[in-house]
Amino acid sequence: MNPAAATKKLRALSMALPEVVETVTWGHPTWLAGKKAFVVIEPYKGEYAIAFKATVADQTALTMDPRFYATPYTGKHGWTSLRLTERVDWREVRALVESAYRLVAPKRMLAKLDASSALPEPAPPTARAQRLSRKPTAKRRPRTS
Repeated sequence: MNPAAATKKLRALSMALPEVVETVTWGHPTWLAGKKAFVVIEPYKGEYAIAFKATVADQTALTMDPRFYATPYTGKHGWTSLRLTERVDWREVRALVESAYRLVAPKRMLAKLDASSALPEPAPPTARAQRLSRKPTAKRRPRTS
């Protein structure tokens, strides 16, 4: 995948999260939650990849898939990279980015995220629905033969 197009999509996903800041570290676009990085797009050995924070357990599971590898230098802390050489499932990337954000974001930022993605309260019932719910149900008389 074209690195510029991937950066544009990754920027949109990352910046949609509360209080995210984009910066450049070691020449690569990096997104921060608070003061901590959670996702980076960078080349390694001639191929571009999205590097993201993960738990070591998640990293172990993800690296069973050849699209993923432990990010050089930071892999021991769970950082995992997704190769951009193949077709990218952006729904999967969105989930990975949100998970990475949740690992590093301060509690107040997580509260904003949870509040924004919470299901809306159900609408109050209409007047007709309230009347119908109060109507007594008619009891049937026993049948006499």
